[in-house]
Amino acid sequence: MVEEMFKPKLVALLKRGIEEQRAFIAGLSDVQRAEVGTSHKWSAKDNLAHIAFWQKLHVQEFQMLKRGETLPKLPDDNEQNELIFQAHHDQTWPDVIAATESASADLLALLEGYIEADLTTSNQLPPPRISPARRYFLENGYSHPIFHYADYYLEHGEIARATALQQELAKGTASLGDDDSCGIADYNLACFYAKTGQKDLALGLLPGALKLAPRLLEWSKEDSDLLSLHGETAYQALYA
Repeated sequence: MVEEMFKPKLVALLKRGIEEQRAFIAGLSDVQRAEVGTSHKWSAKDNLAHIAFWQKLHVQEFQMLKRGETLPKLPDDNEQNELIFQAHHDQTWPDVIAATESASADLLALLEGYIEADLTTSNQLPPPRISPARRYFLENGYSHPIFHYADYYLEHGEIARATALQQELAKGTASLGDDDSCGIADYNLACFYAKTGQKDLALGLLPGALKLAPRLLEWSKEDSDLLSLHGETAYQALYA
């Protein structure tokens, strides 16, 4: 059964995420380490602080759930991300690296303490949090960090490196055998292809992604990442 195999695969993905985190940090040049980010264009350090914050929040919230406590209302993402940026913008590199190591290790330890049913049962988390819990772990422990590393590479002209990470993300998620998660990963990869001028690859993925994750259909009509596809017959046929 999928449930019997899901947890070890998810643990493996979180460990892979930690490896990519370390590789991202190790691969930064002195110039990239010295970059000063802005609210609209984050530096490598800003990206790492952002990832660590959301992983720490995940751990805190799940610990609250175990104690039977009521979770706080989630803030607007854009507002919260700006608060994170301002709060951690002046952190030193050693502090940020220590925070990322601690956050990812705590998240992995939290996951390892769960049984299959904890991860696969729906409606355990109050909306709008991701349910079942496995999706929350996948998002914060793997998908979200990898997306940020790839996006950083793309912003700095390393298209091949960004593409490889995005493809790895889709492949890793597919290994879980969860249709919705696979659909989201393929959709994000299609968006990446569309943004980088690889229209044929994007159009090859998009129909299958929307079939696996039909809740993305309406959003895909207005997603700015897909603007380059709007004039394509194959794209228009999706909504005919």
